[in-house]
Amino acid sequence: MKKILYVMNVEWNWIKQRPHFIAEGLSKNHHVEVLYRYWYNRKGLTLNRNENSVKLSRIYSITFVTRFAKLKAVNDWIVSRKIKKVARKFDPDIVYLTHPNQFEKFDNNYKGKVIYDCMDYHTAFITENNEQQRIKKLETKLIARADLILGSSEKLRSYLLKDVQEVSDDAKLKVVRNGYNGERLERPSEKIKSQEYIFAYVGTISHWFDFDILLKSLNECE
Repeated sequence: MKKILYVMNVEWNWIKQRPHFIAEGLSKNHHVEVLYRYWYNRKGLTLNRNENSVKLSRIYSITFVTRFAKLKAVNDWIVSRKIKKVARKFDPDIVYLTHPNQFEKFDNNYKGKVIYDCMDYHTAFITENNEQQRIKKLETKLIARADLILGSSEKLRSYLLKDVQEVSDDAKLKVVRNGYNGERLERPSEKIKSQEYIFAYVGTISHWFDFDILLKSLNECE
C-alpha cells in the first residue's frame, strides 16, 4: 500500500468530477490524503460524500484575487508551502499534482515519485501575458520533474509533446480520459426508439465555451 498525497485544484464540495473519482479510486488500495483549496464563497457547492474515507485537508488562501496576477502568485506560493509542509509530515511515496501552480515552491529535497495530471490547456485560460508565461514556466518545470504524466485527451498529449517540449521520454506520458463512476442513467423505454435525441452537457460554461462549433454541429447533424 502506497502513501499518496493527492492535491486537488478544486473544492472537495464542488461538482464531483475527475479529481474526486481518481482520489477515491486510489484510496481503495492506497493510503490517500487529499489537499484542496478551500472556497470561501460556498454558493453552488454541494456536499460530496467521502466514499472511501479519504483523509481531507484544506488549504486556506487569499480570496477574490483572480484579477490580480501578483496576488494570484502569492496564493500559489501559499498553496505550494502547504503542500511542502503536509508532505514532510505525511512522508508520501507519491505526490499527485493536478495544476502547475502547485509546483511554485516544490520541495527539491523530496525523493518520492511525482505524478502530474494535466486536465486542461491551462495557459489558454489566462489572458494576462506575464501570468500566462509564469504558469507555462511552472508547467515546464513540473513536467521535467514528474515521473508519470497523465493527459485527459490526445489533444493535451500532443500539446505537452509539441508545445512544452520537456517530456524527455514520451513513454511516461499516458492518456487517461475523463469518465464517471459507472452507474447507468435510467432512460424510459419509449424514448429508446425515438428518432430525436437530446444531448445534455454537465460542466462549466465560460468565455472559452465554443458555442460556434455547437451551433454548427446542430445544423450539420440532423
